[in-house]
Amino acid sequence: MHFYCTCGYRISDTSDFLSFKASVLSNQDEEDYVDGIEALVKEESLCPGEQWERIFMEKMLRCLRRNLYQCPHCGRLHVEDLSGELHTFAPEGTVNKRLLTSVEGEAWRGFLWAEWEDEKPDCHQWRG
Repeated sequence: MHFYCTCGYRISDTSDFLSFKASVLSNQDEEDYVDGIEALVKEESLCPGEQWERIFMEKMLRCLRRNLYQCPHCGRLHVEDLSGELHTFAPEGTVNKRLLTSVEGEAWRGFLWAEWEDEKPDCHQWRG
């Protein structure tokens, strides 16, 4: 999915671990969410890996959460409603454009990155 912020910036949700995306859980739904997780964990017929997969794939638990996006360019928040429509909110005053990043901040584990300096082989699209 992708959409354009009011400022014209293209926000793309086509990957995991996005620093500008979060999930919102209504305070009214917290107990149902926790109860749903507890019920799945208590299923003795499932091994821990299967329990984990069921927790996050279970429709009931997914539908309780909504997506929230922050434009990295202007800081506007885009909140998804239950029907999937986005509602935009503009910040006032000084804008923190990193509201949805990890609580670990710069210490978030991140990913390994590498660069290759060798020649790109003719048979490949990328180097390395």
